[in-house]
Formats: sequence, C-alpha cells, structure tokens
Amino acid sequence: MADTPPEAQKRFASPDHLDQRINLIPPAMRVMALSATVLVIAGLVWAFFGSVPTRATGRGVLLADGKASHTVQPVVSGPIIELLVTRGQQVEADALIARIEQVSLNTQLASNTARVGVMEQNLARLKAAHDIELAKSEASYRRQSAAAEEQISAGKIRATQLKEILTADEALLQRGLVSRMEVANARSQYDQTMQEVANATARAVQIESQREQKRDMLADVERQKQEDIDALKADGARLQSEVSIGSAVKAPVAGRIEEIRVGRGDVVSPGTVLVTIGQVNPGSFEILAVFANNMAKRIVPGMDTHIRPVSVKKEEHGSMRGRVLSISELSISKAELDAILRNSELTNNLMGDTAPLLAKIEVFLDKGTPSGFAWWGGQGPPFAVTRGTRVDVDVLVDHRRPIALIIPAFRQLLGLEG
Repeated sequence: MADTPPEAQKRFASPDHLDQRINLIPPAMRVMALSATVLVIAGLVWAFFGSVPTRATGRGVLLADGKASHTVQPVVSGPIIELLVTRGQQVEADALIARIEQVSLNTQLASNTARVGVMEQNLARLKAAHDIELAKSEASYRRQSAAAEEQISAGKIRATQLKEILTADEALLQRGLVSRMEVANARSQYDQTMQEVANATARAVQIESQREQKRDMLADVERQKQEDIDALKADGARLQSEVSIGSAVKAPVAGRIEEIRVGRGDVVSPGTVLVTIGQVNPGSFEILAVFANNMAKRIVPGMDTHIRPVSVKKEEHGSMRGRVLSISELSISKAELDAILRNSELTNNLMGDTAPLLAKIEVFLDKGTPSGFAWWGGQGPPFAVTRGTRVDVDVLVDHRRPIALIIPAFRQLLGLEG
C-alpha cells in the first residue's frame, strides 16, 4: 500500500464502495463471446447432424412427347429468296417454308433453253432446205423414171413385134423358105430388145431406190437432229425438276414453327437448319440430358433433379422439378444423339468432344404456373418454357454429413494423409 496514492487508499477503505462489483470484462465483449459460443455450438451440431448434398451437373434440352423438334433443311445451296413462315405459325405437312435461288442450276437451265431454241431454229431451216432439195430431186427422178418407163413400153412393143417375126421365120425355116442366118438374126434382134427392156426396168427400179434413199437420208439427218433436241429438252426437264424440287423447301411434318434461324438473303447449304417445327399440343415433356461418363454408377432412376432453363435466372425464379427416369450404362456417340435430336448443332453443343452418358429426366407439370411446370419453391418465371429450351441439370446423387468433409480437409492441411 506504500506505493498506492493516498486518495485511492481512501476510496478503497471507504465503506460506501464495498458493495460495488468490479467489471473485469466489458458487456460488449461478453455479447461477442456468447455469440461466438452459440455459433461454434451450432456449427458443431450442423457438422455432426447436418447434411450436404452432392450434385452431378449435366446439360440437356426440353423435349415434348419424347421427341425433338423437327428440323427443316434444304437439299441445295443458294440464297433464300423467300421465307414464307413466321414464328408460332401452324403449318401442314408439305407446306412451303422457303424458296432458295439455285444460281448454278438456273444458269444451266437458261443455257439449256437457249440451246434448244437455236437447235430448233436450225432444224426448221434444215427441213426447209431438205424440202427444196427433195423437190428438185423429185423432178429429176420423175423425168428419169418417165424416160425409163417410155423405153420399157417401147421395148415391149418392139419385142412383141420381133417375137412374131421370129416365130414366122422359124416356121418358114422348117419349110425351107428362109435361111438359118435370117432366123438367127431375128432371134438376136429379139434378145437384144428384151435385154434393153430389162435394162430399162432395172433403171426404173434403181431410180425409185435412189429416190427412197434420198428421202431416207434426209429424214435420218432430221431425225438425228430431233433426237439431239429431245435429249437436250430431257436434260432441261431434269434441271427444271431439280430447280423446282430444290428451290421449294417444304415442311416434313405438321406442327408449329418454333424457331426461325435464317432470314431472307442468307446463303444456305444442305444441312443448314432453316426452321424447327414442334407439335401443336404435346401431351408430356421430358429432358434429354448428358452427364460425364464417371457418373454411370452414381446416377440412378428416381433421383430428384433441379432443372435450370438457360432463359431463366435461378436467383429470381429457382429451378424446375424433375426426376431421373433412366440413364445409359455406356457412353453415347454423336451419331446416336443426333439421330434423336435431328440437330447436329445442338448435338455438338451438348456433347462437345466428350463421350457422355445419356439420361432421360421426367419433368413435373403444373397448370397453375405461367410456365406450365412445377418449380422447387415459387411459381417460376412469368413466361412459358417451350420445347427445345436448353437446360442445365443438377442431380442430387448423395447427402453427406459436413464432418465427413471437414476431417479429411484438416488431415490434409496438417499433413497427416498417407
């Protein structure tokens, strides 16, 4: 007490302060300590009795009645000159969707038409020339034929006369009234006349044959030219058919236009998706999703899923309710997935360069929500979620106590592993 100031000694000795408590810890510190204690106790309770879900994340697309939207693709390349549908429009099967200008085929068709026109004009001129040539040759053939017929007629008359003379001379020879020389001379004249008749007849036949050959030759030339024209016309008809078939892009099925991916003037090629067509009133919906192939044993049918459409903000509207229906045991190829989706762009987007597992996920409907689907809490977004919407999918594959996760982390931190 020697070092204690007198004033202080006085206060300590005063009986007026003996009943007052000494505050060693301020009230604020006590509140903080109590809060920390409560937090530690709550953390320990949660660590031992709480639950942390383990999720498997995948990507997928919303399908109606287990089917993807039908894609409409052209069979030819070229710019779109007409787009005849709008989004939401209902179309019938074989309805005209778009027209594509086929520049190359149109050029070939125009060239073909021009060539046909030129060849037909040439054939018309050729036929006119042949008609003139035939008219001239016919006049010549008629003159030659008339001369031959006249020679034949005169020869036959002379032959008849010579035959009578020969017969008379042979009778006179038997009676000795003429010599054998005279009979031989008469026979020679008769034979010569008959030969002349035969030669004239042969010339008449030859003239007629030449006339027919001339006609046939000119007709063959015309026929060959006509065949060339017909072949060119057939080629033109084929080109016209290709232009008509290829230019007109038609709907493969009846339904509603869900998506239009191109515009007028866009240059497209075979395989380009112009529009997608979905069913008008689908009866059910499901998700077709892909997951990493290391989830083959962890994801099983019946597990709950959280489905997040890419067009919906999870922070505002949450996620759709779903349940795993099935999952493949083996990885699926791009060809297999594309055969289901009929959309190579979507297939590539979902799969990338991986070989994932394919899962089907049931989606719960709720007519009381604007979207038409049930959500994990709340009503979901104020708009419809339509078929073809891409989604992210979380599957709750396991629940573990937090302590089971904390202890391995501490062991690793302290270097006690292994």
